Amino acid sequence: MGRLTCLILLTVPWVLRCSGQSPVGITVERGTVQSGVGWNTTLSVANNSELYSVTWLDPSGSNILTRLNDRLEVKDGTVYTDRVQLYRNSSLTISNTRLSDEGSYTVTMDTPGGSEFGPNTAVLVLEVYVMVTNVSIAMTPLEVFEGRSEVTLTCSSLTGSRVTSSWMKDGRSLTNNSRVSVSGNIVQIQSVSRGDAGTYSCTIQNPISQSSANQTLTVFYGPENAEIRSVFQSDCATSGLFLAGRVGTLTCQAISVPTPEYTWLLNGQAVGQGSVLSFSGLRANQTGNYTCIATNNRNNNQLSASTQLTVVGTQKEKVAKMAAFSSSKEKVIPWISQNQGLERSVSPTPVYSSRPESVYSSYPPSNGSMVASTVDGGVSTYSVHTGHTGQLSTLV
Repeated sequence: MGRLTCLILLTVPWVLRCSGQSPVGITVERGTVQSGVGWNTTLSVANNSELYSVTWLDPSGSNILTRLNDRLEVKDGTVYTDRVQLYRNSSLTISNTRLSDEGSYTVTMDTPGGSEFGPNTAVLVLEVYVMVTNVSIAMTPLEVFEGRSEVTLTCSSLTGSRVTSSWMKDGRSLTNNSRVSVSGNIVQIQSVSRGDAGTYSCTIQNPISQSSANQTLTVFYGPENAEIRSVFQSDCATSGLFLAGRVGTLTCQAISVPTPEYTWLLNGQAVGQGSVLSFSGLRANQTGNYTCIATNNRNNNQLSASTQLTVVGTQKEKVAKMAAFSSSKEKVIPWISQNQGLERSVSPTPVYSSRPESVYSSYPPSNGSMVASTVDGGVSTYSVHTGHTGQLSTLV
């Protein structure tokens, strides 16, 4: 009976070794490998043991190759026959990867007889993607008007598989609100306002690639808040009155996208184009009502603003009036000849009239001063040292 037991022990040592062995260690770098069409893909594994055999199976369970005692056999007639390579650490590389290569690959390793380790198996998952290329954004309609448009932005790519899309506006993430709907690769904006204008960016990506595109949304509106600003050399204090010969400009401004076109009218007749109307020297015949018409050439809206410009006096008239002032003291200012003790200083508050001839005021006023113009258009104040009254003709 002892001999029979010994014989059993001698005939089943391999079985007992297998049932009691630890599996050979297999290190998997990545359980899921993501690759692209046309790439060379390596399913990386490693072990620290001497191996007797290594076998790789494809996702269908069919043999790709086997290495037995350092002799490699690649199975003929398969889609992998000319595209696989086995490394010394048992990693498998598939060249020119195809979408059809996707799936779970199984590697089995075994040690020589007598080793303390038994066979072991590992599974690696291969995901294959098409790279994202040539991303673009289509916008409809191409022209967007405030308050009366709905705009749709559609993001697409020339190539790419299993992609996701994300949106940004002016560098910030774009999210849904009461007027804006973001759904995958499509953005829809209802009742467009000027605040919707800006740069929209779309990014399409998958695990192996991404690409982006920008689209500028311009919202047309206006014109609004048209106004005219006048800038003239030595403006008069009284609004709308300007000395002949002066140089200056009328500038029209309005809020609009695009920038409006400006047309100028004088008493209903066209006199200029552009936002600035320039005067090299004011003339009496330039007196009148100036109207600026701002036109938005996209929505054809117009808005106007007007201002009155009154040109008073000419250089020749001023000289003549100063001569009259000098030679006709008793007629123009009866009491100035009676009071020689007058002190002259510059006044910031001249008195002018739309009538170029003259304007009369009762003097002396309560502050005891009167005003007269000079040939060069400056204004002088004469302090009065008497209680006499009279009339002053302001020369303009």
